[in-house]
Amino acid sequence: MSLTGLAHSEIEVINRSVIVGTGLRGIIGVQGPTDMGPINTPMLVGSWSEFKRIFGGLITTDDFPLYCRRMLEAGAKLRVNRLGHYTTIGDATTLVGVKATITAGSGGNTAVFTAKNIGTWANGAVVTITAAASGLAGRVDIKFTFADANMNQTIYNVKNTAMTATDKELFNVASQYIDIGATAGTLAPGTATLASGTYVVGAIVAADYTGDVVGKNGWHAFDEIVDIIKLCAPSKADPAIDLSLSVYVDSRPDIMGLVRTPIGLSDAVAVEYREATGAYAGGTALDNWRMGMFTGGLRVLNPETQVPLDLSEIGDAAACFSRRDNNDPDQFKAAAGPKRGRIKNTLGVLFNVGTPARQTNGDNLIAHGINPVILHQQYGPVLWGNKTLTKTYAGTLLEGFNVAELIVQIYREIKPLIDFELFDPNDPITWKNIYRKVRELMNVVQEKRGVYGWVYQGDQDVDDITQIVINTPNDVAAGRYVFHLYFKPIRAMEYIGAKFIVDNNNVDYEALLTQPDAQP
Repeated sequence: MSLTGLAHSEIEVINRSVIVGTGLRGIIGVQGPTDMGPINTPMLVGSWSEFKRIFGGLITTDDFPLYCRRMLEAGAKLRVNRLGHYTTIGDATTLVGVKATITAGSGGNTAVFTAKNIGTWANGAVVTITAAASGLAGRVDIKFTFADANMNQTIYNVKNTAMTATDKELFNVASQYIDIGATAGTLAPGTATLASGTYVVGAIVAADYTGDVVGKNGWHAFDEIVDIIKLCAPSKADPAIDLSLSVYVDSRPDIMGLVRTPIGLSDAVAVEYREATGAYAGGTALDNWRMGMFTGGLRVLNPETQVPLDLSEIGDAAACFSRRDNNDPDQFKAAAGPKRGRIKNTLGVLFNVGTPARQTNGDNLIAHGINPVILHQQYGPVLWGNKTLTKTYAGTLLEGFNVAELIVQIYREIKPLIDFELFDPNDPITWKNIYRKVRELMNVVQEKRGVYGWVYQGDQDVDDITQIVINTPNDVAAGRYVFHLYFKPIRAMEYIGAKFIVDNNNVDYEALLTQPDAQP
């Protein structure tokens, strides 16, 4: 502010804004086998057509692509990770599978063309080299023709001789599915067919889902992916895979895990799966408040053959979470129930606990933290549970899945806000900045009906280090600052009681309504 010179006024802009939860939300990380696509490289996918372009269509050896299709068509956003099998999980060079290729010189072409990733998907693809339609000397056009015409592509004006490493790199960037490798002499006009690509879905085992931190595969392929909010392997109900996901979720507090029972189990057998007893003895019963388990099973039509088949409900349940996060302004509400948990495009529920006769069966599932999909007599198939897989915190608010989601979301929102203050002076000014950001965030959470109330306890109100209460002078001298955030989560309503009172004709309702507890 200048106090000298000609009389004038000044306006200062002070940024005190906090932006909460903007951008694409509710992205579900999924992994499993696909026909094509990069191995252990999670790709953001927003539609089935985009999935097919990157990972191919449905396959007969695993229902993972079908789960992805249902999720995408139900409004989910996905990070898709294609799995492969490794003979040594931590060694990327031991990936089992072969890329389709053309041997140098075959078909009159003096180059090696190779599919970008392993699998049989490129077997039979035809490479056709012709003189450049542009008429440019020393150039050719190279066309790739696949069984799926949507994959066909032509690369124009390619140098037909003395291709440098940079030339090849530019070609491979432009080419969607096929890379050019070693070249010799002149790229001669002619055709050749790719062959010998292999990918065995049946070779993929639980260890490939678990993955390895060094190999950056399995769950660990998501280590550097920060936009996912939940993670699952929808085509698998495997205790070892479930446990590995729970361990992975424990290693990073910014995500939650979704698992399922085998398809179509009764409540009693579903409980055995969850508790690792009976037919599933020998496993480990999960104890994790950031994990959710689903059951019920769905009968659906195969979208390509129109033949009925049975699928797990987990893909559609995951879509409920993703759809809510992206469409509902009050994202802290449970994704279950008729407002946010309805499931479409089904022929029915395989084991329906949504009938009066199976109330006890449904209670048994909920008592063990298993969330069923039911066939509601009015609303149809709908997700009808809001439980986590906690045992340690049984009987607390952490049993509520929407409460667990709230805590994870608050963590995700607060961390970047306070990280922004790191390396600034550890003094009351910085402490006040931290408080202001947390206050604005928590006010938004409260407005969105996430919490009933909250309290911040720190040293943001002091003016001098001698006044601190929560921290100590030694903490401050060591560069540490701690604050406590207390909040009261709003749990989803899971019980509504109605008392039906049958009266005689001579009861005076006007007199009754004057009583303190009476309601019209």
